[in-house]
Amino acid sequence: MSSVFNASGSVSRAASFGPQWLDQLVWELLLVDGALTHYRVRPGDGGDQQWRVVKTCGNAGEDVTRRLEHEFSLADRLSPHWALQPLALFSAQRQSSFGEGSLLVLSDPGGQQLHELADQPFAIGRFLRLATGAADALAQAHADGLLHRDVKPCNLIEGADGVVRLSGFGLSVEAHPSGYLPVSDSICGTLAYMAPEQARRVERQADQRSDLYSLGMTFYEWLAGHLPFEARDAVEWVYCHVARQPPALSLYRGDIPPALGQLVLKLLAKNPDDRYQSAASLLADLRSCSCQWQHLQDIPQLGHDQGQHRSAAYRQALVTQSRHRDEILASRTSITIPGGQDTLDLASVMKAAQALGEETEQDRLIEILMSTTIIHAGAQRALLMLVKDDAPMICAVGRGGDDDVQIELVEVIPSTAQLPLSILYRVMRTQQRLVIEDVSCDAYFGDDSYLDNQLVRSALCLPLLKQRRVTGVLYLENNLAPGVFTASRAGVLELLAGQAAISLETARLRDELMAENARRQDIETALRNARAKLARVSQVTVMGELAASIAHEINQPLASMVSNAPPACVGSIAKRRRWSKHWAGCATSFRTASAPARSSMRCNRWHGKAFSNVGRC
Repeated sequence: MSSVFNASGSVSRAASFGPQWLDQLVWELLLVDGALTHYRVRPGDGGDQQWRVVKTCGNAGEDVTRRLEHEFSLADRLSPHWALQPLALFSAQRQSSFGEGSLLVLSDPGGQQLHELADQPFAIGRFLRLATGAADALAQAHADGLLHRDVKPCNLIEGADGVVRLSGFGLSVEAHPSGYLPVSDSICGTLAYMAPEQARRVERQADQRSDLYSLGMTFYEWLAGHLPFEARDAVEWVYCHVARQPPALSLYRGDIPPALGQLVLKLLAKNPDDRYQSAASLLADLRSCSCQWQHLQDIPQLGHDQGQHRSAAYRQALVTQSRHRDEILASRTSITIPGGQDTLDLASVMKAAQALGEETEQDRLIEILMSTTIIHAGAQRALLMLVKDDAPMICAVGRGGDDDVQIELVEVIPSTAQLPLSILYRVMRTQQRLVIEDVSCDAYFGDDSYLDNQLVRSALCLPLLKQRRVTGVLYLENNLAPGVFTASRAGVLELLAGQAAISLETARLRDELMAENARRQDIETALRNARAKLARVSQVTVMGELAASIAHEINQPLASMVSNAPPACVGSIAKRRRWSKHWAGCATSFRTASAPARSSMRCNRWHGKAFSNVGRC
C-alpha cells in the first residue's frame, strides 16, 4: 500500500523508494514532452534494475503536476502487461540533487519509445507487429474503463521483451458507456494526433473511438514517415482534423497493400461512426493482416528496397518536415487549453479582426474573410455572395486543399450548381443564420436539387448585415461529418461576419471614392490640355496677324521706291518686290492653314529669308 514520507514531501508505493534513493541514481535523458522530461535511471552501484522517471520542469504549471498525480492514482488499475506501472511519486517540495519539480517513478521494461523512428518508415512486417501490440494495449485500457486521450508514438513503448505498452495516462478519464465524460471544457491532448470530437469541433462527445483516431494518426506516421497534415497553430491543427482528408499512403510508398491503407484511413474517419467501433475489432483485423502477410511474402514489391517505391511527394514531405521542425515538435507536445473551444474562438476572432482592420483593398478583404472563416469553422467549401439591388452575386469561392486554403475571386450568379438555393433564399428572407447538422437527412432542405450531385453533411449560412440590411451572405459546407457547425461557433462567426460586413462596406466606399477621384483627375487633365491647345491657337493667330501687318508695311515703301527709282534699279527693285509678294503669300497661307499644315510649312524659316532679301534693297 501507499505510504507518505512526511520529511521529504513524497508519496511512495514501495519501501525501496526512500528519501535518499534519488541521490544514488544515474540519469539518462530519453525525451522531452513539453513541461515533462523522461529519464531512464539506474542505481549508481551498477545494479541491473532500472526505472523510468517523468519529471516536471521547475516552472511547470499546476495542471502538469496534477497529470502526474492522476497517473499515480491509477497505479492499481494499470497492469504491467500492457502499461508502465506507476511506482512512486515525489512532490515538488522535496529539495535534492534532482532539483525542483514533481517526479513520477514508473516501471521500465527496457526498449524505447516508438517515436524514435529510423531514417526510413517501418517495414510492413515490423509495422504489423507494433500496430498489433499497440491495439492490444489500447484494448486492455478500454476494457478497464479508461479513455487515454493522449495516444501518440512517444506514449507507446516497445519493451525489451517485444511487448508494446502504453504510458502517459495523466490526461486519461473514465470512459462511460453513455459517452458522457465528467471533465471540464478544457481541450486536452496532443494537437497533431487529436480527434475532431476531442477538440470540441463537432457535436459529439469524445469516447474510446477518439483514441482509435489518435492511434490511426500514429499508424499513418509509422508507415509514411510523417504525419498526414501540417499546421502552424492550434486553430489550423483543429481545422486539419475536421476538414482535410489524409492523402492515400500509396502516394508515399508503393509497397503498402491496399487493405492496410484502407484500415489506416478508416481509423482516421472524421465521423466516429465511420471508424472502428472498438479497439478489439481493430485488433482482430490487424491479426488477420499479420497472418495473411506471413503467408504472402512472395507478393511483388515486398522484398525490394523501400527506397525504390518512394515518390517525389514523400521526399518533399521530408524536406518540409525538416524546415518546420520546431513547429512539428510543438504540435506533438501534450497540452491543456483552458477554456477549450472558447479560447480558440477568441484567438480566431482577434486574428481576423486585426487582419480585417488593417486591410482596405476589397479583394484582399474577401480573401482574408474567406480563409479565416474556413479554417475557424472547419469548412471544406465556402461561398461569399454580395447583395446589390436585392440580387446576390457570388464573388468568391473558397476550398480547403491538401496544403492550404484556395480562394478564387469570381462573378457568378448563384444557381443549383453552386449551392442549395433553398438555404440561400431562406437566410436572405429571414436575415437569420441557419445551422443544419446533416443536410442530406434534413426533412426540409434535403430535397434541394443541389443535393442530387453533392452529398452535404454539415451546412452553415450566415447573412452579412449592415444597418439591418443584407449586404452579403456567407455559405459554408462540410461533406465529411455531420454536426461540424455548432450554434455556439455560429455565434462567433456572426461576429466575424459583422466585422467583415463593415470592412467590405468601407472598402466599397473607398473604391467608389477612389474612382470618383480618378474621374476628377481625368477631367482636370483634359481641361489643362484644352487650355494649352487654346493658348497655342491664340499664339498662332497673333503671329498670322503680325505677318499680315508686316507685309502691308513693306509693300508700301517698295511700291514708292519702284515708282521713283532710276531704270537701272528697277530690275533689282522688281526682284525684291517679287520676294515681298512671295513672303506675303506664305504668311497668308500660314494664317489660313490647319495646325498640322502649319507645322510642316516651317514659316519661321521663310520669314527669315524674306527679311534678309528685302534688307538687301
